[in-house]
Amino acid sequence: NTEQIALRTAALSLVPPAKKLKIAGPNVVAKPYTDENDFVEKFRKEIHSVIAGGLAAKDIVVLSKKKLSNSCLNKLHSVCNLNIVEGDSIADFQPHSLNYFTVQSYKGLESNIVFFIDIDGFGEDKHRLLNYVGMSRAKLLLYIFYNANAQDDYSDTLDQGREMLGNR
Repeated sequence: NTEQIALRTAALSLVPPAKKLKIAGPNVVAKPYTDENDFVEKFRKEIHSVIAGGLAAKDIVVLSKKKLSNSCLNKLHSVCNLNIVEGDSIADFQPHSLNYFTVQSYKGLESNIVFFIDIDGFGEDKHRLLNYVGMSRAKLLLYIFYNANAQDDYSDTLDQGREMLGNR
């Protein structure tokens, strides 16, 4: 992970980073959304930006705690001319599509760019641990999309995490 990803992951999961980080990268992008339509609009914009910037679909993974049928992406079948395909394991990875996995099925794997979506909480243990796994899969760039109803939880956990990290 880059320093930015590792520190934001540590701050939002309250799990200190394992080692000294030296690789700098872009800031983590955090996007609250108010409803499914707002999410889709913001998601499309960010995917378009990444693809227009010259990155390939094979470098992107969409992760969620939920199966695709229960996700905010459930009605969206493609974006930027890329089909959204759900996989149960890395064997299902399709390099010319936008690959969607649950956090649980992607544990132990990594991708250059991760769009971690459908986040509905931060402070409780059940959220923190899954968020840690989902966020730490990103090597270079991390986008997190969370329900705006969790804004206070996001801010409180981030503040607590930054205090744990010495305000880094």
